[in-house]
Order: sequence, then structure tokens, then C-alpha cells
Amino acid sequence: MGAHADADAEVVIDADTLWRLATRGITVRTAHGRAATHGDTTLSDAALEIVSIVWEPGP
Repeated sequence: MGAHADADAEVVIDADTLWRLATRGITVRTAHGRAATHGDTTLSDAALEIVSIVWEPGP
């Protein structure tokens, strides 16, 4: 998947780092060091604040 030519920001991050970031297994600071960001830093920084919520329905 490539970047859109008109994108305001781009974050390139490997799947393992994204999973660890989203599940808070690593800090945003650590993820920032592993990711390549381009463009608007406000947007790329916000993208690296992602949090995943894993929900399982009750019985």
C-alpha cells in the first residue's frame, strides 16, 4: 500500500510495533523511534496515540 499523493501526513510502522503500541506494550515515545513519519507532525503524532480496545461479549 502506498501513500496518497495529497496526504497531509504519513506514518510508516511495522505490524509488530503497531500491535505493541495499540495495546500499550510500548510507549508512544518508543513507537516514535521505530516509525518513519512525514508531513504534518500534529497529525502523525496523533496517529501514534492509537489505543486498541479488545472487547468480548459477556455470557
